[in-house]
Amino acid sequence: MKSSIIDSISSLPPLSKTILDINRFFAKENASLTQLTKIIENDPMIVANILKVANSPLYSFQQRIIVLDKP
Repeated sequence: MKSSIIDSISSLPPLSKTILDINRFFAKENASLTQLTKIIENDPMIVANILKVANSPLYSFQQRIIVLDKP
């Protein structure tokens, strides 16, 4: 089944700039969490997905996690 799925895909859409930037980030040896944060915060869809997962019952945080306004 796996090979039939792979065979049926003629092409994939290009990766977003954010994903490419994240891949470049992980390729660096001395990358910092601050750099990763700056990459992610510029993509509203990724931020929304992270918040959705973080606020899911799976993690059971005491309070809802939100995005604060940038200074």
